Amino acid sequence: MRVFSRGWRDPVLWSHYGEKHRGICLGYDLQDSLADPVKYRHDRVKPRLTKDGQLVRDEALTMDMLYTKYERWQYEEEIRVYVELDPKTVGAQGHYFYEYSEQLSLREVILGPLCDTPISEFHELVKSSIPKVNLKRTRLAFSKYSVVERDPRMDIDD
Repeated sequence: MRVFSRGWRDPVLWSHYGEKHRGICLGYDLQDSLADPVKYRHDRVKPRLTKDGQLVRDEALTMDMLYTKYERWQYEEEIRVYVELDPKTVGAQGHYFYEYSEQLSLREVILGPLCDTPISEFHELVKSSIPKVNLKRTRLAFSKYSVVERDPRMDIDD
């Protein structure tokens, strides 16, 4: 399962998942047919039971459980991609990965508002292998609760 959000501007996302605004966000072009939106609910998914109390296991229940979250997480605007594990994609530490393709390609690397790594380091890492990737620094917005792109002219020291 791969988890994505439709946007990167919510400061709460950066607090929860972006090392408290010090990390990075990877932006992807993702084929719509590959992903499904998460459903947000107040109540838990109710499993169906047989007359003798055994869980009825079917694909519909599995998909409901995989794509449902508590309604308070709705700010994430989450979408998920369910993929089969392929033994050919096991990395050195035993982690699986999904190879980039026309269905999923890296489009941008977004540095969090408090990320202190110079953008030039990301440029060296990313642009040499994937030249079309857009790199951007961010800052907290001045007049609203949002993370916005920082003016590239501010990156004089990078």
